[in-house]
Amino acid sequence: GGAQRFFSVRDSINSVEFSEMHAQDARWKDMTDLIETIDEVLKQMGMFKSDRLGAKAALKISEYRGLRARYAPGERVRMAPEYSFGQADKFSVEPELPEGLELNEQSGVIRGMLARTHEVPERTYKIKASNEQGSTTFSLVFCVARAPPKSLYYRMSDECFVG
Repeated sequence: GGAQRFFSVRDSINSVEFSEMHAQDARWKDMTDLIETIDEVLKQMGMFKSDRLGAKAALKISEYRGLRARYAPGERVRMAPEYSFGQADKFSVEPELPEGLELNEQSGVIRGMLARTHEVPERTYKIKASNEQGSTTFSLVFCVARAPPKSLYYRMSDECFVG
Protein backbone atom coordinates (compact mmCIF):
# COMPACT_ATOMS: atom_id res chain seq x y z
CA GLY A 1 0.00 0.00 0.00
CA GLY A 2 0.92 3.62 0.55
CA ALA A 3 3.44 2.89 3.30
CA GLN A 4 5.34 0.46 1.06
CA ARG A 5 5.39 3.06 -1.71
CA PHE A 6 6.55 5.78 0.70
CA PHE A 7 9.44 3.64 1.93
CA SER A 8 10.33 2.63 -1.61
CA VAL A 9 10.72 6.35 -2.46
CA ARG A 10 12.60 7.02 0.78
CA ASP A 11 15.00 4.12 0.17
CA SER A 12 15.57 5.27 -3.41
CA ILE A 13 16.36 8.79 -2.24
CA ASN A 14 18.73 7.48 0.42
CA SER A 15 20.62 5.35 -2.09
CA VAL A 16 21.33 8.16 -4.60
CA GLU A 17 24.91 9.44 -4.61
CA PHE A 18 25.56 12.92 -5.97
CA SER A 19 28.71 14.74 -6.89
CA GLU A 20 29.86 17.18 -4.22
CA MET A 21 28.42 20.11 -6.20
CA HIS A 22 24.94 18.55 -6.48
CA ALA A 23 24.89 17.22 -2.92
CA GLN A 24 24.87 20.82 -1.68
CA ASP A 25 21.70 21.68 -3.67
CA ALA A 26 19.16 23.13 -1.19
CA ARG A 27 16.26 21.40 -2.99
CA TRP A 28 17.77 18.01 -2.14
CA LYS A 29 17.99 18.90 1.55
CA ASP A 30 14.40 20.20 1.48
CA MET A 31 13.18 16.95 -0.05
CA THR A 32 14.99 14.74 2.47
CA ASP A 33 13.69 16.92 5.33
CA LEU A 34 10.16 16.51 3.97
CA ILE A 35 10.54 12.72 3.79
CA GLU A 36 11.73 12.66 7.42
CA THR A 37 8.76 14.83 8.46
CA ILE A 38 6.26 12.53 6.71
CA ASP A 39 7.88 9.51 8.37
CA GLU A 40 7.60 11.13 11.80
CA VAL A 41 3.96 12.25 11.34
CA LEU A 42 2.86 8.79 10.19
CA LYS A 43 4.62 7.20 13.16
CA GLN A 44 2.91 9.61 15.57
CA MET A 45 -0.47 8.85 14.02
CA GLY A 46 0.18 5.14 14.47
CA MET A 47 -0.37 4.53 10.76
CA PHE A 48 2.50 2.08 10.45
CA LYS A 49 5.77 0.99 11.99
CA SER A 50 8.62 1.85 9.66
CA ASP A 51 10.95 -0.72 11.20
CA ARG A 52 8.64 -3.52 10.00
CA LEU A 53 9.18 -2.67 6.35
CA GLY A 54 12.93 -3.11 6.27
CA ALA A 55 15.46 -1.49 3.99
CA LYS A 56 14.64 -3.35 0.78
CA ALA A 57 11.88 -1.96 -1.37
CA ALA A 58 8.84 -3.94 -2.41
CA LEU A 59 9.33 -5.85 -5.63
CA LYS A 60 7.79 -5.36 -9.07
CA ILE A 61 8.98 -6.46 -12.50
CA SER A 62 7.80 -4.06 -15.21
CA GLU A 63 8.97 -6.05 -18.24
CA TYR A 64 11.33 -8.69 -19.56
CA ARG A 65 13.75 -7.02 -21.98
CA GLY A 66 14.10 -9.12 -25.13
CA LEU A 67 10.67 -10.77 -24.88
CA ARG A 68 8.93 -11.29 -28.24
CA ALA A 69 5.73 -13.07 -29.21
CA ARG A 70 7.54 -15.56 -31.48
CA TYR A 71 11.02 -17.04 -31.64
CA ALA A 72 12.30 -19.24 -34.44
CA PRO A 73 13.62 -22.76 -33.82
CA GLY A 74 17.42 -22.60 -33.51
CA GLU A 75 17.36 -18.93 -32.49
CA ARG A 76 19.61 -17.61 -29.72
CA VAL A 77 17.49 -15.98 -26.98
CA ARG A 78 18.26 -13.61 -24.11
CA MET A 79 15.61 -12.02 -21.86
CA ALA A 80 16.26 -10.05 -18.69
CA PRO A 81 13.94 -8.60 -16.03
CA GLU A 82 13.47 -4.85 -15.66
CA TYR A 83 12.18 -3.61 -12.31
CA SER A 84 9.70 -0.85 -11.48
CA PHE A 85 11.10 -1.02 -7.97
CA GLY A 86 12.99 -3.43 -5.78
CA GLN A 87 15.35 -6.16 -6.93
CA ALA A 88 14.84 -9.92 -6.74
CA ASP A 89 17.51 -12.41 -5.73
CA LYS A 90 15.64 -15.67 -6.40
CA PHE A 91 13.68 -16.78 -9.48
CA SER A 92 11.69 -19.79 -10.64
CA VAL A 93 9.53 -20.57 -13.69
CA GLU A 94 6.45 -22.74 -14.34
CA PRO A 95 6.02 -24.58 -16.63
CA GLU A 96 9.51 -25.57 -17.75
CA LEU A 97 11.00 -23.36 -20.48
CA PRO A 98 11.35 -24.73 -24.05
CA GLU A 99 14.30 -27.01 -24.77
CA GLY A 100 17.55 -25.04 -24.94
CA LEU A 101 16.50 -22.16 -22.66
CA GLU A 102 17.59 -21.80 -19.03
CA LEU A 103 16.55 -19.46 -16.24
CA ASN A 104 19.35 -18.11 -14.04
CA GLU A 105 17.81 -18.57 -10.58
CA GLN A 106 19.75 -15.63 -9.06
CA SER A 107 19.45 -12.97 -11.80
CA GLY A 108 16.25 -13.99 -13.60
CA VAL A 109 17.99 -13.85 -16.99
CA ILE A 110 16.70 -16.37 -19.50
CA ARG A 111 19.16 -17.40 -22.18
CA GLY A 112 20.11 -20.16 -24.52
CA MET A 113 19.62 -21.48 -28.02
CA LEU A 114 16.29 -23.00 -28.94
CA ALA A 115 16.31 -26.51 -30.37
CA ARG A 116 16.34 -26.39 -34.19
CA THR A 117 13.81 -29.18 -34.57
CA HIS A 118 11.18 -28.23 -31.97
CA GLU A 119 8.26 -25.88 -32.32
CA VAL A 120 6.27 -24.93 -29.22
CA PRO A 121 2.73 -23.51 -29.36
CA GLU A 122 2.03 -20.21 -27.61
CA ARG A 123 2.32 -20.75 -23.89
CA THR A 124 2.36 -18.65 -20.72
CA TYR A 125 5.40 -19.04 -18.47
CA LYS A 126 4.99 -17.69 -14.93
CA ILE A 127 8.20 -16.21 -13.54
CA LYS A 128 8.21 -15.96 -9.75
CA ALA A 129 10.71 -13.44 -8.39
CA SER A 130 11.39 -12.93 -4.69
CA ASN A 131 13.53 -11.09 -2.16
CA GLU A 132 13.41 -10.65 1.63
CA GLN A 133 10.34 -8.39 1.34
CA GLY A 134 8.17 -10.81 -0.63
CA SER A 135 7.54 -12.02 -4.13
CA THR A 136 5.88 -11.12 -7.41
CA THR A 137 5.03 -12.95 -10.61
CA PHE A 138 5.45 -11.94 -14.22
CA SER A 139 3.94 -13.74 -17.21
CA LEU A 140 5.96 -14.39 -20.34
CA VAL A 141 3.83 -15.36 -23.35
CA PHE A 142 5.57 -16.62 -26.47
CA CYS A 143 5.80 -19.44 -28.98
CA VAL A 144 8.58 -21.12 -30.92
CA ALA A 145 7.55 -21.38 -34.58
CA ARG A 146 8.90 -20.82 -38.03
CA ALA A 147 8.01 -17.46 -39.54
CA PRO A 148 5.21 -17.51 -42.11
CA PRO A 149 6.24 -16.97 -45.74
CA LYS A 150 6.68 -13.33 -46.69
CA SER A 151 5.27 -13.75 -50.18
CA LEU A 152 3.94 -16.44 -52.48
CA TYR A 153 4.59 -16.77 -56.18
CA TYR A 154 2.71 -19.05 -58.54
CA ARG A 155 4.14 -19.62 -61.97
CA MET A 156 1.43 -19.16 -64.57
CA SER A 157 1.32 -20.98 -67.88
CA ASP A 158 0.08 -19.43 -71.10
CA GLU A 159 -2.07 -22.49 -71.65
CA CYS A 160 -5.18 -23.31 -69.70
CA PHE A 161 -6.90 -26.67 -69.75
CA VAL A 162 -10.48 -27.12 -68.75
CA GLY A 163 -11.60 -30.62 -68.11
